[in-house]
Amino acid sequence: MPDRNHEGELSPRAKDYIPKENRELASFVKEDALSKCCNSHPEQGKCLPGEDDIPPNGHCYLFCSSCPKGGFCKRFGDGHHECHCYC
Repeated sequence: MPDRNHEGELSPRAKDYIPKENRELASFVKEDALSKCCNSHPEQGKCLPGEDDIPPNGHCYLFCSSCPKGGFCKRFGDGHHECHCYC
């Protein structure tokens, strides 16, 4: 994984080994991952623990697959579960 500074920007060393034509893509992927990871996603609908957060076909598992630790069905105070992607 490319080195990044505390603001998530590519370090000079990382820029040396990411081809110039791929740097824009690397920035896009970073932004997508930041908006997805460390957050709950009610827009994904109902999340059934032990089903939707299990590989290989659980919808929460698949949705959070770009986050380093994946995701799980997080229980909220009123008893419902939402897909939550780990940090």
